[in-house]
Amino acid sequence: MQTISYQQINGQNVAITSSGQSYPGWNSTNYNRAQVDVDLRASYKWSNNITLSSAIDNVMDNPAFGNGGQRRTYRLVVRFNY
Repeated sequence: MQTISYQQINGQNVAITSSGQSYPGWNSTNYNRAQVDVDLRASYKWSNNITLSSAIDNVMDNPAFGNGGQRRTYRLVVRFNY
């Protein structure tokens, strides 16, 4: 674990970090949380001529995912076949 101490150098308080110590089983402090891109799709055949479908893109609303950083989007589709 690292500690921070302050010293006065040329009249200025300067923060100095220690090199720290390594303990077995202790993880690094550089933690990046996992991100998952989740899209949901559903479709229902109403009849032989009508199909309903919907979609939610980027359900977790992560700005790093999607089409060019696109946030959460919703779609509802009614398809007619004749």
